[in-house]
Amino acid sequence: MVTLDVRIELYEQVAEPGARSVGMYGAMSREDALEALSVPAVGESIAISSLRAAPMAETLLQGQGTSPFLPVRQVEHYPVPVRDGKPAAWYNIHPAAPSATVVLHALGTTDPAFGVPLLAQFAADGWDLGFWSHSEMYPLYEVARNP
Repeated sequence: MVTLDVRIELYEQVAEPGARSVGMYGAMSREDALEALSVPAVGESIAISSLRAAPMAETLLQGQGTSPFLPVRQVEHYPVPVRDGKPAAWYNIHPAAPSATVVLHALGTTDPAFGVPLLAQFAADGWDLGFWSHSEMYPLYEVARNP
């Protein structure tokens, strides 16, 4: 078993794997988000039902089309440099444990009726929300993080 960190990047248009998604709004991320059998490779899929931050009937997360899965777009590995069986003295990242972040793309929206509940669900579940002040979703982010 491995524990995965997850970053869900929200876009105006989500492209097919291998193509570039358009109009990034921001991202939602969480360390230790999933326990999995292995680290998925780029192109493999993760079930939206595992990523939701609410009961399945209330989940608002959407990928490209109607698929119940989001394809892995990127895997970021964070190994820990080891010297004499311990993390290197100069390595000051905490916690000093190796990790992998799985990057997914999902649809974002500027519609407050959809966007605020989406962001609020993930914020309430402990996900970090990251939106730039120039993002079209930033006003929704402000409402969602300050209910």
